[in-house]
Amino acid sequence: MSASSLSQKSRLDFPDRPQFSGFMKPCGVEGEVFNLEVRGEIPADIDGTFYRVMPDPQFPPFIEDDPVSHGTRIYPWIKGRRVSFKQRYVRTEKFNREREAQRALLGKYRNKFTDAVEFNTRTTANTNVVHFNGKLLALKEDAPPYALDPETLETHGLYTFDGQLPSLTFTAHPKFCPKTGEMLCFGYEAKGDGTPDICYYRVAPDGKFLEVVWLRSPIVAMIHDFAVTENWVIFPIIPLLCDVERMKQGGEHWQWSPETPFYLGVLPRNGAKSADIKWFTYNNSFPGHISNAYEDKYGNIVVDLGLSKQNVFFWWPDANGNAPEPSSIHSQLTRFTLDPQSSNRELGNAEVLQDNNSEFYRIDDRFATQVYRHCYFDLMDPTLGTDFQAIAPQLGGGYPLYNSLAHLDVVTRKIETYFPGRTHMVQEPVFIPRRGSTEEGDGYVLALANNYASMSREGPSQAGPIRDYEVLKSLFAFSTHAPPSFYITTGVTYLPKPPISKKDLFDQMSLPSRSPAPDAQSVKNFLDQVAVLLGEEHVSRDPEHGALKGRLGEDSYGDGFSASDNNQPSGAVRPRSVEEVQHAVKLANIHKIPLWTISRGKNLGYGGSGAAVKGSVILDLHRMNKIIEVNGEYGYAIVEPGVSFFDLYEEIQRKGLALWPSVPAIGWGSVLGNTVDRGFGYTPNGEHSQSQCGIVTKIGIHITPAPEAYATVDVSVPREEDLIPLVGILSDLMRRSIILNSPSIANIFRIALTSPVPEVQAKLAEYMKPGSYVPYDVLEEIRLQYGWGFWKAYFSLYGSVEMLPALKKTVERAFSSISGVKINWREFPGSPEKTITAAEIGEEEIPHSGIPTLAPLGLVDTRGTKGGAHIDYSPIIPPSGRELYDWYLTAKQRTIDARFDLFADFHVYPRYVVGIELVIYSIEEEERALALYKHLMEDGVKQGYMAYRTHVKFMDDTAAKQGFNDFAFSRFTGLLKDTLDPNGVLSPGKSGIWNSAKQPLSN
Repeated sequence: MSASSLSQKSRLDFPDRPQFSGFMKPCGVEGEVFNLEVRGEIPADIDGTFYRVMPDPQFPPFIEDDPVSHGTRIYPWIKGRRVSFKQRYVRTEKFNREREAQRALLGKYRNKFTDAVEFNTRTTANTNVVHFNGKLLALKEDAPPYALDPETLETHGLYTFDGQLPSLTFTAHPKFCPKTGEMLCFGYEAKGDGTPDICYYRVAPDGKFLEVVWLRSPIVAMIHDFAVTENWVIFPIIPLLCDVERMKQGGEHWQWSPETPFYLGVLPRNGAKSADIKWFTYNNSFPGHISNAYEDKYGNIVVDLGLSKQNVFFWWPDANGNAPEPSSIHSQLTRFTLDPQSSNRELGNAEVLQDNNSEFYRIDDRFATQVYRHCYFDLMDPTLGTDFQAIAPQLGGGYPLYNSLAHLDVVTRKIETYFPGRTHMVQEPVFIPRRGSTEEGDGYVLALANNYASMSREGPSQAGPIRDYEVLKSLFAFSTHAPPSFYITTGVTYLPKPPISKKDLFDQMSLPSRSPAPDAQSVKNFLDQVAVLLGEEHVSRDPEHGALKGRLGEDSYGDGFSASDNNQPSGAVRPRSVEEVQHAVKLANIHKIPLWTISRGKNLGYGGSGAAVKGSVILDLHRMNKIIEVNGEYGYAIVEPGVSFFDLYEEIQRKGLALWPSVPAIGWGSVLGNTVDRGFGYTPNGEHSQSQCGIVTKIGIHITPAPEAYATVDVSVPREEDLIPLVGILSDLMRRSIILNSPSIANIFRIALTSPVPEVQAKLAEYMKPGSYVPYDVLEEIRLQYGWGFWKAYFSLYGSVEMLPALKKTVERAFSSISGVKINWREFPGSPEKTITAAEIGEEEIPHSGIPTLAPLGLVDTRGTKGGAHIDYSPIIPPSGRELYDWYLTAKQRTIDARFDLFADFHVYPRYVVGIELVIYSIEEEERALALYKHLMEDGVKQGYMAYRTHVKFMDDTAAKQGFNDFAFSRFTGLLKDTLDPNGVLSPGKSGIWNSAKQPLSN
């Protein structure tokens, strides 16, 4: 292993039972391992991801005699040119609530009456995993699936197909039609525990429901798997019966019924009605997993499945407590052939296709629903030489299941086996077609083998094909307890890597392939020549010194909020004049040195003075700090890049001008830098933008004239959903020019965090630490105690003496429609012909009067550590309260899942909202914070929103989402940069803009 990032919780005492022994011992690990050891050779045809889901409880069971393991983890083996491993827990409601409670809360299997708390959704999502419509679905048949990111394995949440899912349950084994691409599914006990309802549905490849049919089962019993042909669907019912009254008494959901037949339901696949279902019966037996089903030339339905004469789920005995010995259970691959039009509802003799004990049947999925020839499965053959005595201590008293992989030629009935070793057991296989081949069975079988001698997992490692397929000839070793289930079904799937498209290529590009870091000698030569003109004291030959002082006294360049050096510059130059800038740029073109231009480098939440290309030289303009002009009559200023908001404010005060400059939340930044980088302020003049293909050395900005009368206003609304009308009213008032500056909206977390009340800070302190967040019930308690709103909007009114009273009445009338609204006013009525000075207003929480401040800097240390950090995600959203609220709910859950607090700084404009989420983190949490940012960005794109500006680490990611018309905008900006900056020395990668030669799209 070349790299690992694993975190393991402390080992808890689990009962000494089979489901917590051997490879089923709870793992407690989430992490990623790169470049696993490979013994042998990976076939070139295999390039994709092997996913597996299985139980893995966090805590010992809540009920001591519960026979089933609860909890879920999912992992892929990822093969490109190498093999890597990733493992994550599925963040179900159960997982999250038990982690918060630090104990098990779920009672018996599918018995809500035995739970310690009431759940909305009890599922553990740990039976099977499939890939559908760009999502990875973790499945268990008692609830809708959970959707996960196929690459990161992050849990997106419960998946109801955008509200289309009609049933409360969803099968663990959906089927996929290779001809239509549709997914066929069902749910049993579809209206709740103990209900006989079955809901069958077909789903198009894009996730839209095509058909829903409601059915009634002849008995309330388990339907674990089902079969599909081109024209029929088949439902095998296991004689495990549900009784709600038994459950209420603390009993099991399921009980074996030896008197009940095995039912087989047959329904037309398309266009069926409820009355079309036909139920066939067979002797009491246990139908297992489906191999395949099809229609023969006579129109008969052929169904191949595992069948046992005994109760395979022996941990749920019959009413008298009778259950078979595990060693006596024998499942055989069995064929039923039936006429769907027959009036005889008794199934005839079943045909045994192979008589050894077997299960987990898989085929070449391209031949699903059709006549097929090849079946692959797990087999128990004691004659192969397994050393049962040697492996017994690891099984915790349990019985080993399958010791070999098998291939059955369904036509000739010939069986071939692969035996991995005397101390090995095997897991469910998956078939991988050979790339480019259309022949059935031409490919590979991939399965995990568990070595009970070394307690490690392996892929079959012996050479030699088994007739029409080959066993993957490689071995993967990983030292933690990872696979497999002992007697609980786990699901596997394989997702091949798709061909690389232009968009994929764009998404996958890394900075070195775009613009490699300059070599050290070229940088030295460049700095030597620049120093001749600027002087050695204005050149930094490393990034550790020379920048403006930071909040902790440091003077280094780079991203001060990051522990990584991915955006670290190699040095800096600090010109004082336009001529010196020109000189530096000419030399950079000669030596091909990328320059990263900063004005003062103080926008820390977006990367500070970190550069897109590692090793760039910072072109630091802070010494160009002249205020060239401030015009009090016409309300404008002309400044150089090094002028801060403090500098401009102090100059206005020195001259006694009636002007209120627009300042951001923190005043130490550059007026020019903030303006050209889409920054904004809090007075009426506060919106700006820039180009990336030049260096701005002077700028003229408008400044708001000081008003005669002024009022600061904050509007509080009590409920979370009140954000909807709050935003609608604010944006309407702005469009009608009642409000002239951009209102800022804070949520209850921000209100509490910035409160001066010591008792509030003491209550928050318990949670303000790495890896934690303030629960919303705590915030609600604080809100109620102090009578605060859930949301508070801050803005000001500017105008003449006569205007202010009228504006106030308009504002009060507009917000009166929100129940429970509170409006606080701080008024300065003023006098005619006399303007108010900022000094009369004094420093404000939000600087609406233009007085700069550094007060918010302290927020970064609120998670209990000095040297904290923050990053801002800032999507542009239409000025619709409903759209902002929907986005907020998604971002809120994402942030909670990442164990951070959502600090809202939403800015409302007449025709859009900048929905800034500020994430405060300690440096040790950087990886989680950046992962959260990426998820917020991806969620925003899915909802149709782009960020108005972004952190330097995510500029490429943001540009990669601008894919309209085959990335026309990126191609255009690349060609424009070729014209204006042919050597690509001016901030390459800024805003995701590169020279076309560096862009893969040009190829």
